[in-house]
Amino acid sequence: MLTTIHDLNDGTLKNRKRPKKGNYAVSQVFGSSRHKLLTIPQMIDDFNSHMGRVDIADQLRSNYYTQLPTRRSWLLLLYWLLDTLLINSYILNRMYDSFLLHKMFILEVAEAL
Repeated sequence: MLTTIHDLNDGTLKNRKRPKKGNYAVSQVFGSSRHKLLTIPQMIDDFNSHMGRVDIADQLRSNYYTQLPTRRSWLLLLYWLLDTLLINSYILNRMYDSFLLHKMFILEVAEAL
């Protein structure tokens, strides 16, 4: 993993469960116990606790996307930026203002433009 916001040596102790399927390394770490306090690097812990947000954005993007077939690479980037802008604005709108359905929000943005 690569990160620019975490230090290499920052980690917290977490009570971790033994994996169901393991190899020799797992048995060396856990022994015969089912739980063990392990030092988990902060970047791994942040990824595990926030990775669901990326999945939600990908799921919302897959429902209504603006991608059109093109041979120009910069146009694909423009479509991706437009999709990301619409998803982020929909999430912010849902958090602060109204509870529109995703399709209705996209239609309102299209009418406003």
